[in-house]
Amino acid sequence: MRKRICNILLGMLCLVLGILLVLPAQTAKANEETENLSAPLTILDFKISSKTAKPGDNISYSFILAETGLKEFSEKYGQKFGIYDKDPQIFDITIYWRSPRKPGTENRSWYEGIIQQEVVHTFDWQKVGAEKKLKVSGTIPIMKGMQSGTWVIDQIECYISEDSSLLLINKDKYLQSEHGGSILMDFSMADFTVTGTGRADYKAPTIDIKSLKRTKRYVKKNQSSIFYVKVKDESKIKEVGCSWELYEKGNYGKEGDWDRDYKMTYNKKKKRYQCSVKLNKKEYRKAMLRCIYVKDIYGNEAYYKAVFDDLPSAKNKKYYNAFKKMMVIAR
Repeated sequence: MRKRICNILLGMLCLVLGILLVLPAQTAKANEETENLSAPLTILDFKISSKTAKPGDNISYSFILAETGLKEFSEKYGQKFGIYDKDPQIFDITIYWRSPRKPGTENRSWYEGIIQQEVVHTFDWQKVGAEKKLKVSGTIPIMKGMQSGTWVIDQIECYISEDSSLLLINKDKYLQSEHGGSILMDFSMADFTVTGTGRADYKAPTIDIKSLKRTKRYVKKNQSSIFYVKVKDESKIKEVGCSWELYEKGNYGKEGDWDRDYKMTYNKKKKRYQCSVKLNKKEYRKAMLRCIYVKDIYGNEAYYKAVFDDLPSAKNKKYYNAFKKMMVIAR
C-alpha cells in the first residue's frame, strides 16, 4: 500500500514537472506569435513640427491612421485580444505621449506611483472619404515643469466598443514581459527632445478645503445648488470632477444608494471650479459630497475623498468634516 502511494506521488510529481517545462515553451511561442502579428492599423504620412523644443514652443504633429484588415484580424485573433464583434469598427483612439522616467524610478513599477509624465490626446474615428482612415493632428505645448529628455508615443489605444480595445505598443520602449498580448509597433518617427524646462512637476493638484462652498442647502423642484472649489497646481490643470452620494427617500442610514459624478468647469470670475447639483425630489432626499478628483496636463492626479462610515485617519477626518457640510437636501 505504501509503495503504491509512493508510485502515485511520483507520477503526480512527474506530471507537474512536465507542465512546468511545457508552459514556458507555450508562453514563448505565444509571445513570438504576438510580436510577429501584422497590425490591422497603419500610420501614414507622419509629420512633426520639430524634433527639439524648449519652454514656449509648441510641438505640432499630424498623421493618418489607416485601418488595414481589422475584420480579418478579429476573425483570426479576436478572442486573444478580447474583440468579439463580428464586424468590428473603431469608435475613437487615444494617444499616450510619455516622458523619460522620473530620475530615481528606474526600478519602480506603475503601481508604486508616478514614474513618467504623460500627455493624452483622444480623437473620434471618422472616415476619410470612402476609406477607413482617421486624420489625426494635435499640439503639445512645452512649458516649465515638463520633464526634460526625449518624449515618445508610448501607446495608442483604439476603442472597438465599450468593452474592448486594441492596444498598439511602442516596441522600443517596453520590455517583453510588460506588453503581454498587445501589438508592437514602431513609433520612433514621433520622438522629440525637450530641454530647459527646469524641475519637473510630479505633484498632483491640491484642493483648498476652506474654499468649498455650495449656494443652497435646500433645493426645491427644478432648483440647483452650485458647488465651488478652488484648485491649485504648479502646472496647467486638465480636469476637475466630483462625486456625490445620493440618498433615496426613506434612507436615513450612513451609506447612500447611488453615486453621481460631475465634471467641473472653471469660473474665471470666481477663480474656482464649479458644477450644478440638482435633486429629483420624488427619488432623492439628499446628496452629500463624497470625492473631488483632480488631474493636471502631465497626468499627475489625486482623489480627495471622505469615508463617511469609517474614520481611519486624521487626514480622512479632515475631509469628512469639510465634505459633510456640503450636503444638499430636497424640499
